[in-house]
Amino acid sequence: GYGHLAPLTTIGRILCMFYALVGIPLTGLTLRSIGNRVSEGLSTLIKSCDRRFYNRETEKLEIKTAVLAFIILLLIIFLPAGGFHLIEKWEYIESVYFCFITLTTIGFGDFV
Repeated sequence: GYGHLAPLTTIGRILCMFYALVGIPLTGLTLRSIGNRVSEGLSTLIKSCDRRFYNRETEKLEIKTAVLAFIILLLIIFLPAGGFHLIEKWEYIESVYFCFITLTTIGFGDFV
């Protein structure tokens, strides 16, 4: 992760393990819930656009939802990378790498 922060005492290490045992599953459940809500919202948006602009029922809704979600994910990575490129004066690919590593919570800490 970023920096060199780690528990040093025995009690700190034990508490860290208990925190992880509770925190990791809760994070997974939270992310699943958020993903479901985002997927439902995108599906509703796609169906609404198909009805309004094309006057038809939506076909292949799951594929369209996945493609739209992937496009949004790319925007979430590539647009902020442009900001880091301009502000931090990093190469653009370094900025993309930083955004990807940070947003996926890998966080090597090589760019801070």
